[in-house]
Amino acid sequence: METIRTADVFSPGLDPKYTYNPRDDFSLEDKLETAIDDGGAIVSVTGPTKTGKTVLLKRVIDDPAWLDGGSIGSIEDFWSNLADVLGMTLDSSVEQSKTANHEASAGVNFEFVSADAGGGQGYSASYTKTHVNSLPIAVKRFLNDNTRTIVIDDFHFIDNMVQKKIVRELKPMVFDGQRVVVASITHHWNDVTEAVEDMGARIFVVEIPKWTDEELDNIAVQGFPYLNVEAPSRESVANLVKMSYGSPHIMQHLCRGYVRTINGVKKTEPALKTLHDPTSWEEFFSGSSIDDSEKWFDKLISGPKVKGTPRKTRKIRGGTTTDIYGLTLMAISETGPKLSITLSDIMEEVKALGGVGQNTTLPSAQEVARVLRQMTKIAMMRSDGEVPDEETLDKEIEEDDEFSGFSGMEPVVEFREDENFSIMTIADPFFAYYLRWGKKARVQREGSKG
Repeated sequence: METIRTADVFSPGLDPKYTYNPRDDFSLEDKLETAIDDGGAIVSVTGPTKTGKTVLLKRVIDDPAWLDGGSIGSIEDFWSNLADVLGMTLDSSVEQSKTANHEASAGVNFEFVSADAGGGQGYSASYTKTHVNSLPIAVKRFLNDNTRTIVIDDFHFIDNMVQKKIVRELKPMVFDGQRVVVASITHHWNDVTEAVEDMGARIFVVEIPKWTDEELDNIAVQGFPYLNVEAPSRESVANLVKMSYGSPHIMQHLCRGYVRTINGVKKTEPALKTLHDPTSWEEFFSGSSIDDSEKWFDKLISGPKVKGTPRKTRKIRGGTTTDIYGLTLMAISETGPKLSITLSDIMEEVKALGGVGQNTTLPSAQEVARVLRQMTKIAMMRSDGEVPDEETLDKEIEEDDEFSGFSGMEPVVEFREDENFSIMTIADPFFAYYLRWGKKARVQREGSKG
């Protein structure tokens, strides 16, 4: 049996070489391959965060021209980044160059050299800078002679105005046969259509559904044999699945910790080994916490900036003093947390947590709903952005405006109100895991910072 490292079998954040699941029930690979092969439309791959969109694209698309949306701050960034990934060496100060074996003179030229050209010399061409967008022209002409699919990952990270400019530039290229794929979170699946009018018929959507428990279970089922190990019971793997919150990334992370940290298996065992469960599942899950969501926890528990009189605080179960933001966040956590929570469920936990043995009044459902609306708006900000005061935040919510700190990404939490059925959704499984096993106790230790 081949010896394989545990870190290679269970590889959160990397290509899952040994545990890749094509999810055949949804025909995702076939849909994506067909859409790209057909052409004539921008292919939009959309789905919840951390559900395998990037892995799918890299598995299906051969030698893509890959761009990360987070590194595109302008239309100029788009073209220069695209030129870089295409292997084009650009020189805007060339006075003279050789093109197709003859000399061409010009005042100011763009020269590009393909890093992949044969003969060791490369293919050199120059274009007179007669248009403002000479770099786009050079890149387009290069793509005409070199077939590559353009992929823009995390398209939702790009500013809306920049998105519009990119789509306007890509629209005629797609009509001429250029293949383009953009990947975004479910919350922004329609960004391409909204960016430019008349794009509806030129968009093909491939939707990535949430992972089922059976699919998450299959990560362990596929991975354990490569290490020559087996679980002591089905319940053991079920525990890992339950705490993955629908995320294959978290499941990979937990499987690796279960095998390597709890059982000391760092590579393939010489003889079949039955794993053992941790002495305490709670300690295992707490010790496996992924702290990526800590910054959002801090922002949500702090709430909007306080102007004037500090917020009212109250003691909650366990003796800790906190304000309405800490109480609400703790109530959400106490639901499990569930990924979808009704306002009435949150209020039940608020009642269970607050005012025990005291005469202080608990916040009303209307007050908690206001906090949930503000948490949603805060979660839509950039993680390093400054949160405005409550009055400003309320105005932004009322007018449905995007203030300067808006990030363009899917918020970790989102409250949707309905007259009869209001729901708080935890959109990021990492944040759900953090609330359950990470620093949830900080609400009790520190209370609110407001």
